[in-house]
Parts: sequence; structure tokens; C-alpha cells
Amino acid sequence: MKKGIVILTSLFFILTVVANAIGEEQKLKKGDRMVLLKIDKGEMCTANESDVEVSLSKEKAAKGKMYSIKYSIKKGNKGGLFIITNDSGLLRGKRGNWEGYDTLNIEYFCTAKSAISAYLNIGDEKAYNPWDGKKQAVRKVVILPGQNTLSVDITNLERTYAGEGVQDLKNMRGFFLSVPTNEDWDLYIQDVYLEKE
Repeated sequence: MKKGIVILTSLFFILTVVANAIGEEQKLKKGDRMVLLKIDKGEMCTANESDVEVSLSKEKAAKGKMYSIKYSIKKGNKGGLFIITNDSGLLRGKRGNWEGYDTLNIEYFCTAKSAISAYLNIGDEKAYNPWDGKKQAVRKVVILPGQNTLSVDITNLERTYAGEGVQDLKNMRGFFLSVPTNEDWDLYIQDVYLEKE
């Protein structure tokens, strides 16, 4: 009888701890990262546009990695460089919850001769279903020649238009670069991750 009570009490304690752990949000500490795109496992956007070709490449891979994602951009490009699309489903579940992280980081190598002004367009569930450009968050960024990391603050992702509110960081779905250009160049995406600073 005593043994049964001890077992039931222990089981109740374990279930309570598990239930509390599920109910609590993950506590992040400085330096914590979450990889959004597992390039070495072949994850990449395959949405090619007429003036952009996308492929998995062994060129310019990050140290210790096998692949990068190569975007070949043609002069006159007015379209987007899709990094993670809503249709891919890559930002469903854990990878779609950006809450608690401070920055979105994209490590890259760029073959352009000079700095390129671009826009990073970020969307949550509300922005993508159905797609509404007014509901995305847009950040002006600069893509520099050579090896670099594009780091964007995501702590307060306001939507493009006033009155639309902020992005739901628990339900992020995709992001892309809008890159008008006057030259042919290649962009090699080496890593894409969130970080707690």
C-alpha cells in the first residue's frame, strides 16, 4: 500500500513537472542560436525567377560545411531572392517561433563589385495567408562585397504600413530580399539563423 502511494505520488510529481515545462516558454541565454535553413541537408528555396537562378553549390561554403546556396542575379533584376518561402513549410513548428531571439542573421559571400542596397521582406502567418505586402515587415539593408553577415534586429518587427501592428514572432513563415541591380553577380548564402544577444 505504501509502495503504491509512493509510486502514485512520484508519478504525479513527474507529470506536474512535465506539464509546467510544456507551459513555460523556452528561456534563452546570450549566444543561443536556432538554425533556420539546414543547407547541408539540401534545404533551399527552389523558386527561380527569370532573372535569378538558384542552386545548391560547393562554392563558397562556410568553414566546416559542404554547401552554400548560390543565387545568380542578372543585370536588371527587379524580383526577389527568396530565402525561405511560406510554401516550403520550413518555418512551421519550432523554426517558426522567433520569440525571445534578437537578430535574424544571414552569412553570405557576394561577388558584386560594390555595395548593393536592398530590402529584407519578412512575413508572419498574417502576412502570408493570404499574401499581403502591407502586412510584411520591411527592413532596408546593404549587401556588401565579399564575406559578410547581414544581421537584422527582429525584436520589434513592425509591419510596413502604419496601423497594421507588429509581426507575430510565434508564427513566422518566410522572408526574401528585394534586390534591384545594374550588374550580374552571385550571392552565396552560407548560413541562416536566429540569435539571442
